[in-house]
Amino acid sequence: MRKCLLLISVLFFSVVCQAQALQAQSVQSQKYSVSIDMDRAHITGICVLRDKGDEIVGSLINEFGIKAFDFVYDKRKDKTKLKNVIKMLNKWYIKKVLCTDLSVLFREKNNSKQLRKRRLSCEDAIVELENIKYNITYKFQSINAIE
Repeated sequence: MRKCLLLISVLFFSVVCQAQALQAQSVQSQKYSVSIDMDRAHITGICVLRDKGDEIVGSLINEFGIKAFDFVYDKRKDKTKLKNVIKMLNKWYIKKVLCTDLSVLFREKNNSKQLRKRRLSCEDAIVELENIKYNITYKFQSINAIE
């Protein structure tokens, strides 16, 4: 009886490990060089994105290794949530604009109402979004394209 229990436990453990390995392989991670230009501030750094199927998880880190913010874009709800925002950006009105702009960036199809006060351009490996109302420019360039 103990041998059967041990065999079942080992078999169950190997199945769980294989499932986790397959799930880890299906997650895609990408790195981008990022520049966010505002009237009174300029943030540059690296953005690490991970597509987990129904959501995109990312983190923006500046050149000094300080995390500006983390975000999660839920594809089903079409909403972005900011987490761990640095003090300079941790204002409700700044976070609201960042969330809507990041949602426009990650949304597969934008309609004319969503792009009403924004300009979105994709050239080669560079994606640029300009928020005309608040004069904010987001520029994402794939790190693989830089090398």
